[in-house]
Amino acid sequence: MAKTGVEAQIDWRQFEELCKIQCKQGEICAVLDIDHKTLTKHVKLYYKKEFSQVYKEKAEFGKASLRRIQFKLAQTNAAMAIFLGKNLLGQKDDPLIDQSQHKHITIIWQENDGNGRLRNKNTAPLQSMEGMEGRGAV
Repeated sequence: MAKTGVEAQIDWRQFEELCKIQCKQGEICAVLDIDHKTLTKHVKLYYKKEFSQVYKEKAEFGKASLRRIQFKLAQTNAAMAIFLGKNLLGQKDDPLIDQSQHKHITIIWQENDGNGRLRNKNTAPLQSMEGMEGRGAV
């Protein structure tokens, strides 16, 4: 617990590292063993800026470090390469299918009429194969 009435000694390098790894203000205070009001006051004195502005600046360094690690990992890890492709390049698992390339097919169903002759039962054009999995559709 933070001590009251004692001047806070803040390790600014540790503070910046905590911001880089996206710690919340309460977590930073817990690690530094100071109250959030004390932290806010000392950040303003030390950096000459508000806590939120300093935090945002320092957190951006952490994001850049993480991005650098991800790009390096993507060179040897296919899952990371796919993740980055989807998130940064807009790539997708299921490419859009150009409907103009599809041909309509007609299925002719013949059945035995009982006299040894086949007759057409149904000759409806098939518009889509969706939902036909497991029903004999190829």
